[in-house]
Amino acid sequence: VDDAIHYPADEYWQSPAQTYVWRSGDCEDYCILAMYLVYRDVGIKGRLCTGYAWGLSHAWVYVDGHYWEPQTAWIIDDNPNYSFSYSINYDEVIKRSTTTHKAVEMEQG
Repeated sequence: VDDAIHYPADEYWQSPAQTYVWRSGDCEDYCILAMYLVYRDVGIKGRLCTGYAWGLSHAWVYVDGHYWEPQTAWIIDDNPNYSFSYSINYDEVIKRSTTTHKAVEMEQG
């Protein structure tokens, strides 16, 4: 997913706090926020999944046995329009999203 329009870096994952406060982001950012809230509220660590939806680069969440689209709240388990490429575990996603330039300042500030 191309973030060059929105961010100074080619790929920049916002922290959950940034996405919540700014109320904006791309598909990965909303997935990261959703993963954080699910873990905080029910204790389940999801996975950030990437691939293609309708032929475009996209991200969604795997949590509690289901593939989930946070932006639409759709369960997409058997949706043929989504093709999976890879996934990243919760701990790595949170680490990456909270240790990049502005995210560190916001989380600590």
